[in-house]
Amino acid sequence: MDTMKKCFILNLTFNYKKMKNNNMNMLVKKYKELEKKVHVSFDDVMNKVTQEVSELIEAHAAGDIPEMYKEAWDVIVNIYSVAHELWFDIDLKSDGENDRNPLALSILLWKWNSKVQWLRSRYSREDIHTWEVQNITAELIKMVLNYSDPLMDIEQIIEKNTVKFRSRVDQYISKLDVKEYIVDCPNFPKPGIDFKDISPILKSPEALRYVWN
Repeated sequence: MDTMKKCFILNLTFNYKKMKNNNMNMLVKKYKELEKKVHVSFDDVMNKVTQEVSELIEAHAAGDIPEMYKEAWDVIVNIYSVAHELWFDIDLKSDGENDRNPLALSILLWKWNSKVQWLRSRYSREDIHTWEVQNITAELIKMVLNYSDPLMDIEQIIEKNTVKFRSRVDQYISKLDVKEYIVDCPNFPKPGIDFKDISPILKSPEALRYVWN
């Protein structure tokens, strides 16, 4: 193969990967917008991944394939949510081993969680690099894909879960009204000024979490 042809193929491959990454980022961004709308925190997403992996393993043990697929999709979209929050892309270089090993999945999940917390400077004393977190994230997704419908790709999974999430937004939106936690103090500190006391918000974990997210 001559040099010009090699350059053409490399350029074509690079542009294709760039286009795929841009499309993936847009899909994940739409999902993240829904999370923001219902005040889902980063810790909520991390906890959800752990919970869903557990439910995935239970469905696999029970031989409930449709439920296993559904939980696998939930895990994958939430892992992408974490990666988006931490500002890094996921490069699935290969398909990996096509097998289902619940123990290996549980161990990998624990390692992934530890490295993500390190990246957030929380709960970890490890001395690792960002690329290690990216690599283990890709490894975790590839392992979870073994439990997913082989006829669906990542983009389809994220689109499907976004549609499902959007249909349930009203169920997740908090009915909390922050205005009820604000106390009006008319003519304070002097006549003509209405002071808004927000200290009740600071004293309420639920209200504080709502405004923080």
